[in-house]
Amino acid sequence: GDLSHRTLVGTGGELGVLARQFNTMAVTLESQTRTLRDNEERYRELFELSPLPTWLFDEETLRFIAVNDAMARAYGWSRAELLAMSSTQIRPSEEVDAYVSLLHGSDKPTFSQQRVRHLARDGTLLDVEVSSAPTLISGRRAWLVVANDLTQRERTEAALRSSQEQLRQMQKIEAVGSLAAGIAHDFNNLLTGILGSIDLALLALPQTHPAVEEVAHAREAAMRATDLTKRLLTFSRQQTIDAVVVDLRETVRGMQPLLARTLGEHVRLEMRLERDPCTVLGDTGQLEQVLLNLLVNARDAMPDGGVATIDVRPVVLADARDGIPAGRWVTLSVSDTGTGIDPATAARVFEPFFTTKERGKGTGLGLSVVFSIVANAKGFVRLDSVPGAGATFRLYFPLQAGTPAPRVSPVRGVANAVGAETILLVEDDDAVRRVTRRMLEGFGYTVLDAAGPRQALDLARDHIGTINLVLTDVVMPGMNGRELVEAILKLRPGLRVVYASGYTDDVALLSQLRSQALFFLQKPFNSQGLSHVVRSALDAEESER
Repeated sequence: GDLSHRTLVGTGGELGVLARQFNTMAVTLESQTRTLRDNEERYRELFELSPLPTWLFDEETLRFIAVNDAMARAYGWSRAELLAMSSTQIRPSEEVDAYVSLLHGSDKPTFSQQRVRHLARDGTLLDVEVSSAPTLISGRRAWLVVANDLTQRERTEAALRSSQEQLRQMQKIEAVGSLAAGIAHDFNNLLTGILGSIDLALLALPQTHPAVEEVAHAREAAMRATDLTKRLLTFSRQQTIDAVVVDLRETVRGMQPLLARTLGEHVRLEMRLERDPCTVLGDTGQLEQVLLNLLVNARDAMPDGGVATIDVRPVVLADARDGIPAGRWVTLSVSDTGTGIDPATAARVFEPFFTTKERGKGTGLGLSVVFSIVANAKGFVRLDSVPGAGATFRLYFPLQAGTPAPRVSPVRGVANAVGAETILLVEDDDAVRRVTRRMLEGFGYTVLDAAGPRQALDLARDHIGTINLVLTDVVMPGMNGRELVEAILKLRPGLRVVYASGYTDDVALLSQLRSQALFFLQKPFNSQGLSHVVRSALDAEESER
């Protein structure tokens, strides 16, 4: 068996020929054996190092003859365990008979490539694509099998499809948001004119006039339209916010009477508010809108009555959970005992204008507004629901250090503030400019009105006499409100400024104006809001002097 051995016989004759032939045969056999061994080693390396699960099994007994590490990793058994098993043990029990019949039948395949299901050690079913070919091992028929696990690939493909769908959805939402913002811009100007005209009519009519009630109804409808434009702007993320430190517990407590009336007598309101501070950074009005929208949805989900629960508490996530990063959060949860939400509807509840309510019963903006407000606050919204077992909307806001800002109630029923100063009014919308001028003149002010920045600069330069205040729109053609004010202040230093806007493409500009200017008038505004902002700006000027 030592193929490296060579005979040392050097004689002539037949014995010498035989010796030389023996040496030649030994060299040939040694070379062939080395080549065979090298090939076997290469094939073994390919078998062992293959990243795909690979194995050999005996055709008659179906027992594994050899398995590689990739198979052990993929299926969860050790190599020793697999070598003590039959290939039937990685097949689901209901498929074993068909598998055995195929291998032991008279019509055996010579090569097979098919998609099958295999069973991992933990019971997980793996979708795999196997390529099988017959071979001989020590004279016995065997099968060489290579498996490609499709489970992870299909999960990746499913995740990719989901991401693509989310991208399409976000693009659709962005397009609708831009449209909504543009509509809201026009609506704000229209509503400013409508509300101003209505307020002027109410001031002119005696309280006993029969038209007063109808005009008041018109005003109420206009105010509801104002709320709709705010929702549109919030959804499109085009409305700037006055973010302050807010304790969500106090927000909920302050709204309790309103929330109870909203739910009605057939729904009981329960509140669970933690003792620890639940401070977040947000706009109080928007947070109240979030809570009201969620309670309205809870009420509508319980037509026969039930319980609505508001839960506010601080939480600490040590690890990321459900897509929410680890950290300190405040959760605001609104739960109901209503009809619940099926998975198909739950996947769409935050889409703009999607609603399950009857025509005329809802705009489909409620939950999309909630989602936008929470996202603007760098928070997250999660929905848990089972059809027939109610729903819970859980909102996560970053916990904010600091002292909550004092809660300011809106001024209602306060008389309009009047004066006798001169005001430069700059507004490119004719209807808004006309009604704003009439309201200001009704308060006693002298008004110089300009239809645009160029005319405003001419008035500021040429007017003989004092101008006490400039009231300007933010978004105008050719020059924005900030640029106009900077130019006017060069002509008339010390002039007080009130900015007015309901929408701007440059949200950063509007945010900067609101942070720097003491006085800002949000469109649509009414006579009371206009009078108080203007009077406050003028009084601030007097106090500074």
